[in-house]
Amino acid sequence: MEPPPMDRQVAEIASEPDRAAAYARLLLLQRGCADDASSAAELAAELPSTLLPLLLRDAAADDEAVAASALKCLGFALYHPVLVSTISAQMTQLVLDTLVHIIMSTRMKSACNLGVWCFSVQQLNPLIIEDRADPMLIAIVHALDNPFGSLSTTFEAAQAIMKLGGQSPKRMRDLSSLWVPPVYRRLLSADKAERDMVERCLIKVSCVILPPQPLLSKAVASDLEQKLLSCMVNMLDDPSKKVQTVKSWGWIVSLLGPDAVNNRPLLNKLIKVPEQMFTDLNPQVQVATMVSWKSLVDAFFPSQATEIVAQQTVISPLKPIEQASAQAAFGPILKIIFSFGINDQNKPLWSFCLNLFLDFVSSKNRVREDLCAPVNQNLLAQSCKHIKALLDIQHIKWLPWDISCFNFQLNILGIILKPELFQDIIPETMVIVMDSATEIFRFLLKGIQIELREQRAYEQVNECITNACKFAKRLLLDHVGKNSVIKCAALLEFGLRFMKVIAKELDHSLLASENIEVCLDIEHIKENQHAECSPKLSLPRIRSLSYMEMVSPAVYVTALSLSMISQYTGEFSHRDADELVSILDPSSDALENFHTAVSFMYMQIRRPTCNKERLKWLMVWNSFAKKMNSQIISYLETNSGLCYHDVLHQFFCYPILNFLYPKGISILLNAENSSESKFSVLQNLEMESTIEVYRSLSTNSCNSKFFSKVFFDGFYKYLVCTIDENMALFQANLEHLSEEFENASVLSALGEIVIGLLQNDQMLTYANQELKETPEDSSVCRQPELFLNCFKLANRFMKLSSFHFKANPAGQHQVTSRFFSSLSNFAGHLTLKEDVLLFEIIGDQLTEWLSLSIILYSEMQQGQIVVHLENLWLKMVECLKRSQLVSDVPLINQKHRLLQAALNRPHRPISVATASVCRVATHGNTTLHPGCLISEFAELLMHRRKALDSSRKTVITSNPTDLTAERYDGSVNVSVGLGRKRLKIMKYSTKPKELNKNRANMGISPGNTENRACRKPELILEMLQRKT
Repeated sequence: MEPPPMDRQVAEIASEPDRAAAYARLLLLQRGCADDASSAAELAAELPSTLLPLLLRDAAADDEAVAASALKCLGFALYHPVLVSTISAQMTQLVLDTLVHIIMSTRMKSACNLGVWCFSVQQLNPLIIEDRADPMLIAIVHALDNPFGSLSTTFEAAQAIMKLGGQSPKRMRDLSSLWVPPVYRRLLSADKAERDMVERCLIKVSCVILPPQPLLSKAVASDLEQKLLSCMVNMLDDPSKKVQTVKSWGWIVSLLGPDAVNNRPLLNKLIKVPEQMFTDLNPQVQVATMVSWKSLVDAFFPSQATEIVAQQTVISPLKPIEQASAQAAFGPILKIIFSFGINDQNKPLWSFCLNLFLDFVSSKNRVREDLCAPVNQNLLAQSCKHIKALLDIQHIKWLPWDISCFNFQLNILGIILKPELFQDIIPETMVIVMDSATEIFRFLLKGIQIELREQRAYEQVNECITNACKFAKRLLLDHVGKNSVIKCAALLEFGLRFMKVIAKELDHSLLASENIEVCLDIEHIKENQHAECSPKLSLPRIRSLSYMEMVSPAVYVTALSLSMISQYTGEFSHRDADELVSILDPSSDALENFHTAVSFMYMQIRRPTCNKERLKWLMVWNSFAKKMNSQIISYLETNSGLCYHDVLHQFFCYPILNFLYPKGISILLNAENSSESKFSVLQNLEMESTIEVYRSLSTNSCNSKFFSKVFFDGFYKYLVCTIDENMALFQANLEHLSEEFENASVLSALGEIVIGLLQNDQMLTYANQELKETPEDSSVCRQPELFLNCFKLANRFMKLSSFHFKANPAGQHQVTSRFFSSLSNFAGHLTLKEDVLLFEIIGDQLTEWLSLSIILYSEMQQGQIVVHLENLWLKMVECLKRSQLVSDVPLINQKHRLLQAALNRPHRPISVATASVCRVATHGNTTLHPGCLISEFAELLMHRRKALDSSRKTVITSNPTDLTAERYDGSVNVSVGLGRKRLKIMKYSTKPKELNKNRANMGISPGNTENRACRKPELILEMLQRKT
């Protein structure tokens, strides 16, 4: 059966003579509308005109049952959003006035209680509430004073205050002197429930009443002088009331405000309360006292200048007591809570204690009026409301801790970061804990720096720095080694940030001080020191780290950071490498750090490790090199000492040896699955990055500044020395690689260095300029040693590339091809005799390549090496002619093997150019060198002619047109060698008349023949044959 219509039910309730029964029925009807929007709307339509006047009339009835029922229904109407929206402003004022009248005049406890309850649950317009705030607060204070001795009435009054504080904060602040005193007086109540209730109320409205208004401060001061202070002093005699008294004292003092400082008698009496409690044997009393003491500092000393005075006059005498109390009071508590780790059950308490500890640690190095915001806000958000409100308002302002507390704080931090506690922690929480721990450690190290600056406690500071380094070693190596791979990345990031704190927060003068020595007790150094090294590998002038040697803190931090990287088994990223480089700043003022890093990296080369490990260190090197390469000139300018140069030489030579070492990066994986394929891609990317660094390095090497050229001259000399000492290992590496791979990393890297030098515009400018300076100035301005070492490096590259080519002649050999192209271009710019003579350095390797072209001519053509080799040889011949060195027979005689290889070469442009050199050397200087008329080169030319005569006998051509076409074909296809097509050569008479006759029959003039002689090798050889 459907219920009757709403208007009919309301009419029946209004006409019901038993008002108590009528309101009981209405209350049931209201409860039914709570979850039914349509019923609530129908009831709201009847509320203003019918129900509300009846409710206001019966709420003031003398019958307690009727009045209580009517107030309950009225409270529901004021709370429900649909019902309250239909009440007009005029009717709202009438409702509020009626409730005030009932609360103030009723003699019934239930009516007073329910009247205040209506205030606490109402959802009326805030503007109307603000307009009627005065009479409402008077009625609430009346109820707060508990005229009927009912704790529930006081509770509802406190709820009503919190409600009005949220609806009309400005008006509540203006009237705080009216309603705050009745609230804080109940902090001294003997009833714990009442004390807890008013404390929650004060926490809720503290943002409204603090800092206090002048009227409120005067009211509190008057209250203290009359009765309140003496009551608190008396309560201190009861041990069970000490904590309650001190907490009440803190709240009351915070309400006094800064004006109370002028009232010295009252101030002296107030300070005696906590002064007695600081030395109390009960840790709870001590903690409560320190929390309350913060209120005194906030209330009386808001400005920084006043705070300094306050510390000298009030706080400083309590400093020894506070330091001892801090450790004794919350030290054991923190150890117990942190030793269990963080979980869902203790997360609020754990978060509270962590922020309390952070606040204490940061007290030494922050401005006193600034509050240290909790770093783990995510944990704090899950705390209970009481703790959240306490931390929002009741911030403790600790006294600066003494340096004797440093080890105590390190111990607490060690408990927080105990590795066993991280086994079951989720990654999100772990990150929050790590962030908090890093901030705590940062504040500790800042405190050490401040202690040294203010107190000059050198010995204690030295001990603290040593302990901090040892603490970081135990913590980080345990964390990275004992946790799962899933957490490794986050732990490595934390470890790097932890080490960065040490490097950045402590002055470099402290870390590099000779007065502070730390024992290098890192096990990874010991393992590397005793690792089996390859006897074939030579590492020139590399100083190794020694286990248990005494080093500076800077070296210890560097070695520890690198050991952590070496021990890390997860996926190493470029961000990790960049973070490491930011810790180990390779600038000139941190040379010791950089030297340690280079030594450590070379120790990794000597260890038999996997490709993944070597890739990791190559990533580290790339990050280092990119930062240094962009600032290399400024580094050299600020510190041009040879010691710094040696370290840089060793550093930039590192990838060459990394690529070289057996089973190193050069040996790529045969990627058959996804992980191996990904690893191979990463290797290629890192090798490309390394090669790019070497390109940039070659660009910087021709900087015009003197100190830059001195450095790079030494680097290329060092690189040549390293190659020479490990030549056998280079050869074995390249021959092994060539069996499977066309390109070798070590060859690519070395080739980019040489190619970059040869292509550098500044180097080419030096090559073109005339030597105008005096001999004394030229050594400074022109630096010919850079040329010399450049050609020596080119010599070593040509030797290594020949190993690679002989092992895999069918490959592309792109780097080698580019090298010969760059070298030929460079040779074309040489004008000075002194520079041209430097070609003698590469003579033996050029001979080797020309000899290879005879054996492997076809393979060279496919890779375009033969074209660039031809251009190089022709440019060299031009340089010899231009500098008149081609007539220098003693010089030419020294290069007999080179010229013989070039003359016998099947590629005709090279052999023709060589023949011209030999002819000039044989006939060009008969007057100057009469003893050389029948030289070795004449024998070479004769040997060449005999070979040609022998080849002519095998070919007979009767058609003159074929000869002409053949000659034209030879002039166009000068790059076509005997490996692909043997040119047909006509057999001519050696008599000049017959030669001229043949020329006439073919329709070719002698002048035309001379013009084509430089392009037709047969004619050149016949002319030489005719002259001899």
